[in-house]
Amino acid sequence: MHQAPPQVAELALRGLLHLQEVSLIADKAFRFRTSTLDILRIQSSTLTSTRNMVEQWFAPCKQLHLISTTAETARVTERVLCELNNRILCDGLEEFRYNTIHVADSIDYAISLHTFTPLMPFSSLKIVDLAAFCTSLLDDNALGSIVNSWPRLEELYLGIKFGSRIAPKITFQGFLTVLSSCLNLREFGLAFDATTPDLPIAEKPGGWVCNTNITTLHVGFSPIEQPPQVAVVLSVILPCLTEINVEHYDANSRNRGAREAKWAEVLKYISFSNLEEARGFACLKPRFQ
Repeated sequence: MHQAPPQVAELALRGLLHLQEVSLIADKAFRFRTSTLDILRIQSSTLTSTRNMVEQWFAPCKQLHLISTTAETARVTERVLCELNNRILCDGLEEFRYNTIHVADSIDYAISLHTFTPLMPFSSLKIVDLAAFCTSLLDDNALGSIVNSWPRLEELYLGIKFGSRIAPKITFQGFLTVLSSCLNLREFGLAFDATTPDLPIAEKPGGWVCNTNITTLHVGFSPIEQPPQVAVVLSVILPCLTEINVEHYDANSRNRGAREAKWAEVLKYISFSNLEEARGFACLKPRFQ
């Protein structure tokens, strides 16, 4: 229902007792109660507008897709997500996607562990998509706490859509924590600091988890300095990798071209014919005998 008056939307939804999918573009509040939907999509001006609209709802769903024209601060986002609990955030949720057209490049808008707290009780989640939001305030420990709450995760996208002036705190250790905690993962996107891969462990295949499901990696604005070293690590943990994508071009995408070229180098070195060359460039000396 695209921009239908709230009274019309309420009457129409009340008369449809066996709904499986609902899509709305609206900001005005109305009452709605239903049994579990397969898919619920809501587009509004802000997440707060969505909260106001669903204040008198009880609409559990398996897949929840939220779109806001404008993002709000991380503190507001956390509060609103808490208030959506038992309205549209309910037990049995398997997919949560929240996208926005514009996010200010400011620390106030960078989401932290607190932002994820309202979502962490939903252990049934298989897909979490927060690609549009800066996650640079998350560190390895915070990321570990988050993904340990979602053992069934199959798709995860965090902070990869836009660039940011705030450097990511997550390192390769956090990257590995995701892979070891979510063994069913098949789609992965994460902005992280790729400048210091822990190379010696990469010389011991089996020392790290190996995910053969992931063929495409989305790295957003992840900084990188030594493509050969990164290639050695990724060849061990993601041996089937065939594609790496950086963030969309926007005003905050500083040095995007140079980073894109370095990540393209990683793919070149990962190929079977070039892996030995990458190992030579990395000058690895195993720590363990």
